Amino acid sequence: MEGTLDENDSVYFLTDLDHFRKSLEEILNLPPQAILPPYQWIISNPCFEIWLYYSYCDDNPNETLQALKPLDEHKRPGTLKTLCGDLYSGGMNPKKAFNNIERAIENAERYRSYDKNRIPQLFSTDMAIFAKRVWEYIHIEFQKQKEKAERSQRLRENLNS
Repeated sequence: MEGTLDENDSVYFLTDLDHFRKSLEEILNLPPQAILPPYQWIISNPCFEIWLYYSYCDDNPNETLQALKPLDEHKRPGTLKTLCGDLYSGGMNPKKAFNNIERAIENAERYRSYDKNRIPQLFSTDMAIFAKRVWEYIHIEFQKQKEKAERSQRLRENLNS
């Protein structure tokens, strides 16, 4: 039947917390007997850039990013973007972050925690859940492409020396 999900299908909604806390609390507030929906929310607090931080940095964000703690929730994303640029020379490029996916998953899981409404607390993201699912399907091909690129780079270096 067209338009139905198979048991192997996954549906994710990705969002930042900054302007959506109230709406997300309502959406996630399911009664205990409720049937779980066929989708999963992937929430980052304060924003997606915390995933980039985990892609590039192993430092405890409670120490490195402590400047975010006293800020209003809606002001944290802009400050985090600035801090990420300051912490990593040239900025934390989302196009290159995929090369660090295993590191990001490990770091995101290490610092993931939730409040009573199942909303990620500050410096937490559910992106590891999504990334693990994607990685499960593409890691072999990704590794082959990475090795091919590394071989090409070594060849170019050998030709230039």
